[in-house]
Amino acid sequence: MVTDWKFFLVEHGVDPDYGFLLTPFPEVSLSSYFAPWDQAALHLPEWIENGSVAEEAGKLPFKDPGRISSKGEMERAMLVLSFLGSAIVHTSADASPLIPRNISVPWRYIATRLGRPPVLSHASAVLANWKRTGNMGVVSLGNIEPLVTFTRTDDEKWFYMVTVEIESQAAEAIAAVALALEYTTTRNSENILQQLKVVRNAVRMMTTTLKRMKEKCDPSVFYSSIRPFLSSFKDVRYDLGGRTVTESWHGGSAAQSAVLQFLDAGMGIEHTEPKSSAYMKEMLNYMPPQHATIVRKLKQGSPLKDYCRSESTLQFFYDKAVETIHDFRTEHFKIAHEYIIAQAKAEEGVIGTGGTELSSFLKSMRDDTKKKVTKLITLFTLKQHPNLFMANPYINVMKNSFLLQI
Repeated sequence: MVTDWKFFLVEHGVDPDYGFLLTPFPEVSLSSYFAPWDQAALHLPEWIENGSVAEEAGKLPFKDPGRISSKGEMERAMLVLSFLGSAIVHTSADASPLIPRNISVPWRYIATRLGRPPVLSHASAVLANWKRTGNMGVVSLGNIEPLVTFTRTDDEKWFYMVTVEIESQAAEAIAAVALALEYTTTRNSENILQQLKVVRNAVRMMTTTLKRMKEKCDPSVFYSSIRPFLSSFKDVRYDLGGRTVTESWHGGSAAQSAVLQFLDAGMGIEHTEPKSSAYMKEMLNYMPPQHATIVRKLKQGSPLKDYCRSESTLQFFYDKAVETIHDFRTEHFKIAHEYIIAQAKAEEGVIGTGGTELSSFLKSMRDDTKKKVTKLITLFTLKQHPNLFMANPYINVMKNSFLLQI
C-alpha cells in the first residue's frame, strides 16, 4: 500500500493546485508543420454548419505524427484530431462512417502513444481543452475558455468550462484524501478530521459550480447540437492506408474523469451493481494511464473508512464528507434528467454519450454512495430533499460518478 500519497500523486501527473487537469497548461497551438490541423480546428464549426466536414477534412495534407516534439504538443494534436474525427463520424449518414487516412493514421499513432483510444474522451474534451483568459488567477469560470468546440456557441463553451472548474476545485479534495490516508499510518486523528472537513468543503464547491450549468448552457441546445458529437463510436472505419479497421468505442463521459473514482476509492465507497461497476472499470481505459494507475492502486484498499469508524467524532465528519459526494451525485442526476432524459421525453433506456443506459447507471452510483452514510445523515438528506426519492420514476434513478455522463 502506498504510504506517501502526496508524492505518488505528483509522480503520476496530479497537480496540487489543478488536480487531474493537464499541466503545464495545455498548448494553444501546434508547431508550424502541423498548422493545417490547427486551422481545421478553427474552421470546424463552419464545416459542420455547411455539411462539409468530411470533404474539407479529406483535403488536409498528411502529417507525420512522429515529428511531434513534446507531451504538450501530443495532447494538443490528440485534442484537435479527436474533434475532427468525431465531427466526421457524427455528420456522416453512413451506418459505418469512414475516417480518412490523413486523420486516422496520425490520430491512432498519437492515441497509442498517450495510452487512450482513438475517440473523443474526457481527457481531451475537458482536461486538455482549456486556457486562462487572464495571465493570473485561478482556473475558474470567467477566467477560462475552451480551445476547440464543435459549434462555437456559448452553450458548448460553458458546458466544457463548468467541467474544467469542477476538475480544478476537486484538487483540494484529492489532496485532502491523500493526506488523510497518510495520517492513518501515524494515527493522527486530529489531522484526519481536518482533512475530512477539506473534502467536505471542496465537494460542496464542486456542487455549487455544477448548479451553474444552466446559467449559459440551455438543455435543448445541448441535447440537439452538442451531445451528438460526444456520442459513442459504433462500427467506425479507420482507413490506415492499404487496410481498414472497424472499431466501436464509448463516447466522451464524465465517468472517464478520475475525480470521483479517486474519492470513492479513498473514502471506501464501493459500487457493487455488476453492470455499473464493470462500466466504471472499463472507463479507466479511457483515462490518461497515470490517472488510471492511481485509481487502481487506491482500489486495492483504503484504511480511511475503517479508521474513521473507530472514533465517533471521525465517523461523524467522515459521514458528512460522504454526504457531500452523495449530494453532488444527486445534483448531477437532476441536471442529467433535465438535459437528457427530459429532452428525450423521459423514455426508458435513454443512452448516455458514454454508451450506458442512463437511468440504471445513475441510480446505482448514487445509491451506493448513500449506503455509506449513517442513518442520521440519510435522514438529514431526505428531510432536505424529500422529493428526490419518490414520485417521478425517472428521478428515482441515478448513475454516474462525476459531471454529466452524457
